[in-house]
Amino acid sequence: MYLYQFALILIHFQGLNVSLSALKNSHLEQLNSEFFALLSTRLSILKIDHLIMRIGIRIILTTKIS
Repeated sequence: MYLYQFALILIHFQGLNVSLSALKNSHLEQLNSEFFALLSTRLSILKIDHLIMRIGIRIILTTKIS
């Protein structure tokens, strides 16, 4: 009898662990999608030249005088 109860309790907790793991993954996926949504809206507001300045790329334009 005790073995049967122990098996039922073990099965119950194994199910809870799977549910908790799935919940954690779901929460992380939601945070990830919110982060990328925020990032894309912020980046669309910035101008290209400002982005180039921020990452330190210098563009040198040369013009030929004929």
